[in-house]
Amino acid sequence: MTDEHRIALGKITHEYMLLDGNVSWFIWRLIAMDQRIGQTITSGLTFSNRVALLRALFGMLPALGIATDMEGFGKTLTQVELAATKRNRVVHALAFLATGTDGELEQINQKRWTAEWTGAPASVQDLLRTADELKAAADALSGVMHNHFVRPYDLSEVASPLGPGTLWGVAVKLGISWLRAEGIK
Repeated sequence: MTDEHRIALGKITHEYMLLDGNVSWFIWRLIAMDQRIGQTITSGLTFSNRVALLRALFGMLPALGIATDMEGFGKTLTQVELAATKRNRVVHALAFLATGTDGELEQINQKRWTAEWTGAPASVQDLLRTADELKAAADALSGVMHNHFVRPYDLSEVASPLGPGTLWGVAVKLGISWLRAEGIK
């Protein structure tokens, strides 16, 4: 394995870290004003379970009267999942074998639940493409977050304790409505 391969693997790791962080941060923002609550909920979850949780939480918003771009969100989560799958094939490869004397590699994996071996190119360019796909997915998810939490609101609303675009914001509004209905100001 060349140093260029190692650098490309490091880029994959870095871009995945950013993508992973965006998925978690999106969940935390949806769940509670204090992000430690979301962190506690997500800390024991695998990446795929966090993506499933994000999909479920975001999917609840329209029923609560919160405008969402479900189509754009769905496409972005598919992009996130595909990029993460490619990353997993690389970083969980059982071996990297030289394909010749040119320094190029092939990643070797075993198919799930079988003894069948698979191989895939692992040139520096292939690895960098995987890193680029992870970056594109992280950027796309960041864009969805911005479009959901920031763009529809002015800056004073974004920092509001009512949490526009969040699940906890709805709970706060319901609590205020209940207090008013009870005559408590």
